[in-house]
Amino acid sequence: MTGGQQYFVKLILPLSAPVDILEHMFDNIVPTDSPVASGVDLSALHAFIDELAQSDQRAGTLDGDIAVALEVAIRRLQSVQAQAADRFNTSGAFAADGARRAHSWLTHRSNTTRGQVGVMLRAGVWQRRHPLMGAALAAGHISIAHLRALDRTHARFPRLQPVLIEAEESIAELARSTDVRRFEQLLFALCHRADPDAVDADERKHNKHCYLFATTVLDGQVRLDALLPADIGQQFLATLESARRAVVADVAADGCHDPGPVDEEGQRLSHRNIQALHRILNAAAAATEESYLPAINASRPVIHVSIPIESLLDDTAGHTAGLLRRFGMPAEVTTTITSSTHVKRLACDGIINPFIIDSRGRLVASLPSVRSVPIHLRKAVHVRDLHCRFPGCPSRIDEAHHIIFARNDGPTSMNNLIGLCWYHHQHIHHGPWEIAGDANYTVTFLNTHSGISWRVSPPPQPRNHAPLIN
Repeated sequence: MTGGQQYFVKLILPLSAPVDILEHMFDNIVPTDSPVASGVDLSALHAFIDELAQSDQRAGTLDGDIAVALEVAIRRLQSVQAQAADRFNTSGAFAADGARRAHSWLTHRSNTTRGQVGVMLRAGVWQRRHPLMGAALAAGHISIAHLRALDRTHARFPRLQPVLIEAEESIAELARSTDVRRFEQLLFALCHRADPDAVDADERKHNKHCYLFATTVLDGQVRLDALLPADIGQQFLATLESARRAVVADVAADGCHDPGPVDEEGQRLSHRNIQALHRILNAAAAATEESYLPAINASRPVIHVSIPIESLLDDTAGHTAGLLRRFGMPAEVTTTITSSTHVKRLACDGIINPFIIDSRGRLVASLPSVRSVPIHLRKAVHVRDLHCRFPGCPSRIDEAHHIIFARNDGPTSMNNLIGLCWYHHQHIHHGPWEIAGDANYTVTFLNTHSGISWRVSPPPQPRNHAPLIN
């Protein structure tokens, strides 16, 4: 390559070409000099690494301490490497070798993947954007993943960037003492407390990308592809797990042992998921008119919302963030952070199972499960409303909604309960809507953005229907 021009050479070799020719054919093109920048002597570092590698390698208790200490040193090196890569990228020096981008130059010279080089370059940018977190990485106290989590939070909640910048010192201190997953959850909780409306808007934005497709392929099989919202997804996983355990229990009842991930016939977990889904569909087909799924393994799947007691005591505005949790599964797999708006909607027509847990995670007390809307009231709501009470919606009733929220001392009675489909129930809780009135007579739906309101009364009952007793 001369004068900024590129030359492409097409080589045609016979299949019988000697292997040594193939091994050395690019020796005159690929640079053979060291990738270390001129003027930088890293021989002492390499000598120290050689010394560590040749030290006593017998297994011992000190090996764990050595591994942790090396992790700190590696983080410091990653910080220096990322800063150097970022300076190289901004300098444009890679153009002198004919490279179009620093990413390509570094990928070629470092003999690594494009993805790893991309993380290296972005880490340099993140350190410039978030200097206090960058300093923590340079000291080896946090990882690049912590830095990535903070940058994602900035991008996800642009309205909260001033708050995050002001609190960066505390955020960096938090990152030093928590793993990445916990750090992300705490960042979300911080943003929720600072601006719950921004969090709700972000959840609605993300939910717009959710989908579920069911397609019949040529041989009659059906392909499913879905990305579900957090609350529906956790409910699906809870139901699937419950049904899968029932399938395994049936196998055990027949005198067989639990096959585990793969049984003797090579049946994998994914195959048992199909059996579990079949069980769920059969249960749905046999559901009662109230659209309940019958019990699986003696109880209906339940999503639990855990809220720290300290948060409840400090939360005067009702902006506490909750955790969707399926009991019986590892928390790191099944825990999904959610906003207080989701918690309110779930508690509007759910099963409340109070557990009091102290700051150390120890169970202090537990109370009996209480359904926020008892069964007999749900039946009465179905009889009275027949379908969703949202203006113009003919869909079936999925959930009972408190006109005055139960958490605001709204009574769980017929005059304060209306039947809504799932879509309009979450729409009421997340959208600009207010509801007022007596559900037994006329209810007013007000759109607070447009100022338009609708008055809706219960639909007329069939003539042969017995009168509803309030």
